[in-house]
Amino acid sequence: MNLITCDENCKYQNEGYCQLNQNAAINGLKVNGCSYFIKRKPLKKNKKGADGN
Repeated sequence: MNLITCDENCKYQNEGYCQLNQNAAINGLKVNGCSYFIKRKPLKKNKKGADGN
């Protein structure tokens, strides 16, 4: 297991480390030297309240 630090808004980043554990397509967009960067999608907000109403 490799411990590659990462603080980017990338879908593979979790708790400050890259969690990419298999080969992925190189996207050509290099961010801080990483060719696998894919911007994380924003979380969808639930229209209902916490109580379901």
